[in-house]
Amino acid sequence: MASYVGQYVLTSVASGARLSGGAMGIEIGSKGYLYGVGQFYGYDSNGSQSTWTATLYNFRTTKAQPMAFDLLGPSVKIKFGQILISKRLTSGDLTGQIQLTNGRFAIHWHKISAR
Repeated sequence: MASYVGQYVLTSVASGARLSGGAMGIEIGSKGYLYGVGQFYGYDSNGSQSTWTATLYNFRTTKAQPMAFDLLGPSVKIKFGQILISKRLTSGDLTGQIQLTNGRFAIHWHKISAR
């Protein structure tokens, strides 16, 4: 789990996700669980710019992915989607998919810091 701790920037995402940028930070909380925050830049179906933040929570391993976690809204009651990590590169970069209300899309995060 500690290998996922750090700061990441979005380097590529499939165009259907309607995201143009993003960043996330992942830490280990006082109870030993991973958690974090993400900020996403994009545009809606009308082409208007949008910015949203999400709490990164419920980090878990699955049969298909070495790591998956939820994207929760500010009230933590609304689930925006989830990120499914299929590969963690030796550089620390993360490759996988982002699941949003409009579909599932390929995504790549570059690790810029281990703090």
